[in-house]
Amino acid sequence: MRNLQNRFFKSHNAEIAPSKELDKKKLIKLVLQWRKYRPKTSQTFYLQRYINLIKNHFEGTDMARTILVNGEPCRITAGWSIPNSNNYYSAIGLYNYKYGG
Repeated sequence: MRNLQNRFFKSHNAEIAPSKELDKKKLIKLVLQWRKYRPKTSQTFYLQRYINLIKNHFEGTDMARTILVNGEPCRITAGWSIPNSNNYYSAIGLYNYKYGG
């Protein structure tokens, strides 16, 4: 994993940004790319919910981050803190399948 991560960051300019601050159209495009590459047998009935979450500025999440690779949104992660715990539940993890590994 470390080798893959090091090669990736050496080859690409990657940064993490708050999802709320990014262009909604680009994030919705990422969701549609994610849907396109999902296996046909995989259920993707949450597609509209993901789009609504973006349109509503990730309301209700404690954390929403996007990984930008060469300036393009490539991954969205969002979730909530677990009550009475120091742990975090990552409920959403979408990516556009553009980069291997």
